[in-house]
Parts: sequence; C-alpha cells; structure tokens
Amino acid sequence: DHGLSVGIHILIGFALFFVFEKLIRSSHNHTHSSNIKPKKSDKISPSQQNQSFLTTLLSKIESGGLLNLAADSLHNFTDGVAIGASFIGGKGLGIAVFLSILAHELPHEIGDFAILVKNGCT
Repeated sequence: DHGLSVGIHILIGFALFFVFEKLIRSSHNHTHSSNIKPKKSDKISPSQQNQSFLTTLLSKIESGGLLNLAADSLHNFTDGVAIGASFIGGKGLGIAVFLSILAHELPHEIGDFAILVKNGCT
C-alpha cells in the first residue's frame, strides 16, 4: 500500500511539471525587440533597469532551464531540511548525512549546470 502511494505521488509530480512546462512554452514568444527607441532625455530608474535586466535574462532561458531551476531550488531546500533535521539526532548523524548529501550534490550540480547552459543560461 505504501509503494502505491509513493508511485501515485511520483506520477502527480511528473504531471505537474508537464503542465508547468506547457504553460511556460505557450506563454513565451520569440520576439525580443521593439521598434520604439528610448529618447536620450528619458531617464531610467535603477529599479526599471533591474526589471529590464531580469526580463531579458528570463526571456533567454528556455523552459527546460526554468523547470530545472525550480526543481533544483526545491531539491536543495529539502536537502537543507534533511541536514538540519539530522543534526537534531546527533552530531555524528548530522555529519554523516551532510557528507552523503555532499557526495550526491557535487555530480548533481554539475549536471544541472550542463542543463542550464544547454537551455540558454550563459
């Protein structure tokens, strides 16, 4: 019964990421420029510059990269929770869990980097 529950949760996760990817791809267009040029007299505030930078940055990242960032953020958060919770059980347990997560995360983050580069993050 527990295995069925785990399987259902995994399928729900796949379905949610599939829907998330379809929503991102359907709302993204490939026109990144306009014919309107700002006048030299127009002042752009720092917050507008930051917003423009963020908008430009996000428009260059493909949906696979955004999904990877979202999933990796959640994954790293849960790793942090696991490390913190393991130290409650004792210093030795905490160090053992930290080292095992570290061994897992090094190749994982290298793979994430490759995915992000392939999806437009440079």
